[in-house]
Amino acid sequence: MDDYVGITEKAQAVVLTLQRPKARNALTLDMVRSLRRSLDDAVADTSTQRIVIRSEVPGTFCAGGDIRAVRDQVLEGRIDEAMQFFEEEFALNHAIANCPKPLVALVAGTCSGRRLWSRASRRL
Repeated sequence: MDDYVGITEKAQAVVLTLQRPKARNALTLDMVRSLRRSLDDAVADTSTQRIVIRSEVPGTFCAGGDIRAVRDQVLEGRIDEAMQFFEEEFALNHAIANCPKPLVALVAGTCSGRRLWSRASRRL
């Protein structure tokens, strides 16, 4: 799993913790993949009743995608890698918005894409 995403299980819940403080939890492709894999596993696991996404970083939930890294990829001519990030990040956003299990996003502080995360949390 990704070093910036912690995964724990508590009381029939899977807790996904964003932990990339120096970048305000800006998502890397590895983080997106880790979150998606964990979300898919939690949905498939019949013992999981809910999914929680939280931040370990005080005052920050998630600054969105790591656009600096994507920009660097584009400037270096690695366009396919940059496009892969957006393809997988948007697929993760779609999976979160359409998650069949209750999903709680503990948002406090900085959060890009708040509307999507709020929509997922409101379904509880």
